[in-house]
Amino acid sequence: MTLEESIVKSALKSLDWAVLNAHLDQIQMDAPAAERLGEIIRHDGDLIQKYPNPPRETKRTAFFHALSTYVSGRAGAGAAASLDAEFSLLAQVEEGYRGIIGQLDQSPLAAKPPALRVAAVLRRAALEYDHVHWQYEKATTGQKKLNLLSSPRLPDGKGGTFSPDAALTAIAETSAMALVMESYKSKWFRDGIVQLPALPDPDDQEIEAAGVTQMLAVIWRHWENTEKRRRFLGGELTELVPPNLPAAAPPHYTKVFSYQPPDGGWSELEVYDQIANIRMQDRHEQNFFDMEVETQFSAKAIGITHGARPAPLDWVSADEMHALVSLSQTLHYGVLKDTGEPAGLGLAEWVRGYAVLKEIARERTAAVASPKGYHLVLDRQDVLASLVRCGLSSEKAERFVTLASLHRSARDMFDCPLVPVGSAQLLVFAPALLHLNIVTTVLSNLANRGVQLSRKGKAFEIAMQDFFKKQGLKVAAFKAHRGGEEYEYDLVVAWDGRLFVFECKNRSLSLNDPVAAYYFEQEARSAAGQVNRLADALRQHPDLVEAQFGAECSGWPVIPCVLPSLPYSRSGEFEGAYFTDASALTRFFGEPYFRIKAPYKFGKVMVLHRTAVMKLWKGDKPSASDFIAHLDEPHQVMLAAKHLKIKGFGFELSPTEGATSCELYRLQYTTRSICEAVGADPDEVEQIIADHAKKFGDMQKELKAKGEL
Repeated sequence: MTLEESIVKSALKSLDWAVLNAHLDQIQMDAPAAERLGEIIRHDGDLIQKYPNPPRETKRTAFFHALSTYVSGRAGAGAAASLDAEFSLLAQVEEGYRGIIGQLDQSPLAAKPPALRVAAVLRRAALEYDHVHWQYEKATTGQKKLNLLSSPRLPDGKGGTFSPDAALTAIAETSAMALVMESYKSKWFRDGIVQLPALPDPDDQEIEAAGVTQMLAVIWRHWENTEKRRRFLGGELTELVPPNLPAAAPPHYTKVFSYQPPDGGWSELEVYDQIANIRMQDRHEQNFFDMEVETQFSAKAIGITHGARPAPLDWVSADEMHALVSLSQTLHYGVLKDTGEPAGLGLAEWVRGYAVLKEIARERTAAVASPKGYHLVLDRQDVLASLVRCGLSSEKAERFVTLASLHRSARDMFDCPLVPVGSAQLLVFAPALLHLNIVTTVLSNLANRGVQLSRKGKAFEIAMQDFFKKQGLKVAAFKAHRGGEEYEYDLVVAWDGRLFVFECKNRSLSLNDPVAAYYFEQEARSAAGQVNRLADALRQHPDLVEAQFGAECSGWPVIPCVLPSLPYSRSGEFEGAYFTDASALTRFFGEPYFRIKAPYKFGKVMVLHRTAVMKLWKGDKPSASDFIAHLDEPHQVMLAAKHLKIKGFGFELSPTEGATSCELYRLQYTTRSICEAVGADPDEVEQIIADHAKKFGDMQKELKAKGEL
């Protein structure tokens, strides 16, 4: 008998040594088993007591002592020492959280009532959002040419710049963390959902003092991300004490936790995970612009004032239309025709719910010309009535409000922009809703709940089979049995003397969560093993090839590929297989060039100019050799990778302790940086774009002179 993870986890949850002891007695307790046991313990976040809980901590200490003694007796002192190191790591993690909580207890608002502390944080978030929004409008108003390469950088008042996207994300994250931290302290959770008391009106001094709470929420997020990376992705978390503290450490520090991630932060796991999330965000934004340019779809939205029928009969906003189209493209089936109800709502109902909330935020904030307008506390029944008026049943409206409400494990206010207040009100967090990406939010909310979309796997396989058939290639999908083994092929393509075996996968991306990134890579390794097994069967049993493609294809080289639906590709082989995603693959076949897009405004209409910067095919149509070159160096991956850098940073856990870490961040795309990344001449491309910009400008002047614009 081997170590059963489910039994171990159950024993850890209840800290029941008798249950674990009985199970360990039945297995071979050697060094590998002890190592696996340590890994399970390291990954179990419930063992970490972020907030003081003396009875459970006492029970945990006794449990760990009994386990260490047991392992030492059966597997040796070395195995026990490795296990003790895992216990020490959890203690380090816990120490960091306790330090932050200690600072919160000493903050300027600590003596104030909890409801006032929360109200001050929320009002400060509204002020900060108003400031970022004002700067963004100032920077972009009147632009004739829009920048699709990246968001504008805004001045920070200190001679530098900042990303408005990053600032808005920080507001959404820190607000969520502040509310969750306060809810733990004040026991405000009801069935896991934050339930705030009635909120008082803070004065200006209290709103200013809430900055400390926000700062501690940022630190909490940094520490949480750091400890999860250490527990799941590896690296070292080292305790530094005088005289070996970092040079930048304040002189009163007695300890610094220094996290060094694998490969200095450049591990393949983190790099490819970061690239995938960047590409997904970019793809949704690009799709929105493309839809607006091609269809002017925003003019078809009717809003929520007079109600709306379910889509496609009515659209409440351009965001709703974009979300439904993008979700259908991502999942490879028509969302509007889907009858499934993940987490109790149809996907179209999920989208309609968030779209209605976004419109509520737009309408209410536009009516109040001050930062206070972003602080919305509405009657719960009014929000429900808006949802029902816009096509949801009363039952589904209640369900959506529950699913969109802030809960104890929420990472930000995007997924969960609602917070129950008192018995009859809802806080509607406008700073998150006004810039909500509905596609990402729906997928994130479902992924955080562990909900899989039942139809998406098979639908994706069929969509990819149809796609290759439309390219005029020979395609097969079949099951076979050889030597008592079953082999199920999602997609095999015969092309230019090669057989491409595709294992189709439809899994959610990590959305920059280290735990999700770890499990995503585990699934990627498993998928590579699956497709290699399938490829080996075709090599060993040529009759399988003959049955599907004919004798002329027997003996062709077999190329195993994993094909995710979401934008996860890799350069070259990983675990013996190529990884290319549906977006990269379909774009490869779509046209022979990679192009930079530049949109221009003509009144209410946008015109898109595209400049070729890289040729993907050697001839006038794609070949298998071109495709293999693409698999070895997908330009989407190469481009994103060359716009990543590592930044180091430090933060204070307590008045005497700090932490240091480093992480990947994204550089701003420019025409020149893109050209340099893909090997194009930046001067030539910039000149082409400048020439076309002049032509568009001249055309605009001419049309205005004629009164046609």
